[in-house]
Amino acid sequence: MKNLLFIFILLFSTSAFAQLDSNGPFIHSHNDYAQQNPLFGALNAEAKSIEIDVFLKDNELMVAHSESEIKIENTLENLYILPLQKYLEKTQNVHDFHFLIDIKSEPVSTLKAIQNYCEKYPGIFSEEGIQVVISGNRPKVENYVSYAEFIWFDARSPSEVNGNEGNRMAMISQNISKFTKWRGRGILLEKDKKELVEFINSSHMQNRPVRLWNTGDNETMYEFLRSIGVDYINTDHPKALRKYLDAQN
Repeated sequence: MKNLLFIFILLFSTSAFAQLDSNGPFIHSHNDYAQQNPLFGALNAEAKSIEIDVFLKDNELMVAHSESEIKIENTLENLYILPLQKYLEKTQNVHDFHFLIDIKSEPVSTLKAIQNYCEKYPGIFSEEGIQVVISGNRPKVENYVSYAEFIWFDARSPSEVNGNEGNRMAMISQNISKFTKWRGRGILLEKDKKELVEFINSSHMQNRPVRLWNTGDNETMYEFLRSIGVDYINTDHPKALRKYLDAQN
């Protein structure tokens, strides 16, 4: 473990975390815990964003999409932290990525537990190490600056990225259904495309990357998202998306 922090200092830069990266688009492993091989499938596909839904239940951080799906063995530690710790002990081949933690329970207590837990692993989570982006249920915006430097937040609109609090917003995410019903098949209405492009351009003017969810998984949609400048492509199939992105280079 003593070498982990040094490795991350070489690979990560907090000052650049919330900045646009022209090398995109990147893979966002949607509901990663539902994958056959959580964490490692995303790492093998070089995903830059790994989504983890979390509930605080009985003072434990449980990974699940809904409370009814909670299984006692599926803690944040068991599914992600300990496997990542072992992985880092064996390899230095780590690409830049973050955990996007979607809080499903009460935000303040859950985020406090997330921060306290991550601080137990300073060799992994730190200002120079892996960053955590909080999505889903979030605390009040004015309280963002009170959290640890490795904790960032997921905005919903470019208008949120202003003032002190805006500096802690790593990205801007929105449901594509807000703009269109199109999912890669049939005809995309020009007005829908225009609204999407305006949203993305406004986000980029704030120097924040964009993720759209509920997009569907097919190559037509991948190509469309690339063409309008989406930075993180939401997918339930990281391996297939990696193959597609590699073929474009």
